[in-house]
Amino acid sequence: MNRYEKYSNSEITWSESIPEHWDVKRIAKVFEIRKEKNSPIKTKEILSLSAKYGVSLYTDKKEKGGNKPKEDLTSYNLCYPGDILVNCMNIVAGSVGISNYLGAVSPVYYPLVNISQENNNTRYMEYVFRNYNFQRSLVGLGKGIQMSETDAGRLNTVRMRISWDILKTQLLPIPPINEQKQIANYLDWKINEIDRLIEINKEKIKCIRKYIISSHEKLILQNSDFKEWIVKDNIYNFKNKNFKIRKLKSILVKIENDALPDSDIIICSNSGKSFVRGDKKIGLYSDDINMYQNVNYGQIMIHGMDTWHGAICISKYSGRCSRVVHVCETSEDKMYVYYYLRLLAFLKMYKPFSNGVRQNTSDFRSWDRLGQVNIILPAIEQQHKIADKLTKLINNSEKMIDEIMKEIDMLGNLKQSLISEVVTGKIDVRNIAIPEYEKVTLLDDEEELDEVEGIGDGD
Repeated sequence: MNRYEKYSNSEITWSESIPEHWDVKRIAKVFEIRKEKNSPIKTKEILSLSAKYGVSLYTDKKEKGGNKPKEDLTSYNLCYPGDILVNCMNIVAGSVGISNYLGAVSPVYYPLVNISQENNNTRYMEYVFRNYNFQRSLVGLGKGIQMSETDAGRLNTVRMRISWDILKTQLLPIPPINEQKQIANYLDWKINEIDRLIEINKEKIKCIRKYIISSHEKLILQNSDFKEWIVKDNIYNFKNKNFKIRKLKSILVKIENDALPDSDIIICSNSGKSFVRGDKKIGLYSDDINMYQNVNYGQIMIHGMDTWHGAICISKYSGRCSRVVHVCETSEDKMYVYYYLRLLAFLKMYKPFSNGVRQNTSDFRSWDRLGQVNIILPAIEQQHKIADKLTKLINNSEKMIDEIMKEIDMLGNLKQSLISEVVTGKIDVRNIAIPEYEKVTLLDDEEELDEVEGIGDGD
């Protein structure tokens, strides 16, 4: 890659040098904060912002966590199309993006207005804000209450309120306006190409996950008629010399023992795996030991509220878990039972047996209700064979997925490195011809198959 002819030392803490002909300005010289209240109400659309998805309508929000919007829309500020929206509590984690909407925003969001379109390109500035080095330079400037760091060095789950008075004093590299536009266009193009590769890899993972699910169905539901019997009430009419149908309560024994106070908290996750809560702080927590029960290594765990989502596992640990989880033993092959129950989640077949407390959910906190689920059982020897085949298949598939995920992570790091190098002038892109290209739309995580990996964790 080409470099600029001459560089000069910079006052910018996160970029020691910039091209000699570039300028340096404080954010306040580039942006002013929009302080227009939504009173009287100009819009009922509420905007949401995340590092992952940028600015979106709250009604289309992909990440459902966080605070619910207030009913009084007049307490919100306005954000207009073209504004850069910054979350003052999460900018260190990259919560910044250009808005395409007129919408109402919480006071923790700063709608930044480009002071001079003739001198400042908003898209270039957004890339500067998306630079990890810039984000890291803000650490310590805010009043923080929580921060975590990924293995790749990315800051997540940040709550560090940085006031506008502090943020506006931070320095930005400012190329001539034509270079700003070229840099933004170049990064749009190159990041689109990287996103294309990421999307190809995601499609590979989708295919692998579909294969895992189809293998579950093929090995467990060997007869096409079996699927119909899963939801039938009168199982006694089932006639097959090689298989039997039983109610879950007849083959599982629910174990309820009090938890030990100093034991680890074990989470039964939607991924079909157990893990120690530890420092991850995932799932709800209570100081009341009576809210927990004992779980031993090798026992089946079925999450009463997330059964439908695949929160079923065989515990790899001994400790304590929420009483919402059913801890069970069985004389059948545990792995077969585990794979069968996970298959019902993949096929979305729990709904007929339960009362949903939320849309598309199933409530199995009642053991009697969970016990009414039908399970198709071959002879124990056949259960062993099916479980062994699925275990080998899943282990091999997960290895492939892990390798693909490593490549996706590498591509993500490449995007960030490219942004950092270009917006600070380490790479000269002025004379690069940008071709016409087809814009790639990255699939939202919720659109991808999450049946095997899960998209959350049971409490």
